[in-house]
Amino acid sequence: MKKIIIPILLLASFYSFAFDYHGIKSGMMKVEVDSLTGGESGFTKVGKGKVFNTTMGINPPNLFTVDFSYTADDKLWRIALNFKKASLAAQVAQQKALREIYGGFTETNYNYYSSSSMNVFQVLLIDDELFKQDADKIFKKTIDLY
Repeated sequence: MKKIIIPILLLASFYSFAFDYHGIKSGMMKVEVDSLTGGESGFTKVGKGKVFNTTMGINPPNLFTVDFSYTADDKLWRIALNFKKASLAAQVAQQKALREIYGGFTETNYNYYSSSSMNVFQVLLIDDELFKQDADKIFKKTIDLY
């Protein structure tokens, strides 16, 4: 009996959330995320990862910003982790860690002031199903406007 229940529970927990980043889970309401991170807006930029250093007690190396994106009804569907590129051997180690932990990353240009930007490694944690549901909901509301 235990052999059957454990895989079912593991399977159910896998499908419960598309991502869980240190207790911040996809589908959480914005107010829940804000209570954990101290965020103030629907698309929160947390400079230098301080939300994790001070509020949550974790400190990923070179984390520059964390961006949260919400559905139309304020459910978290995406977290973008932006890491400053390390130098030389540390960058190779950084890339290896990001691939191993998150499965990959993209190199992008992050604008942090209107005239300033930096190259970063960006990891996107996305709840595809929640995003699709939100897009479908918006489509149904706005299709007649086109």
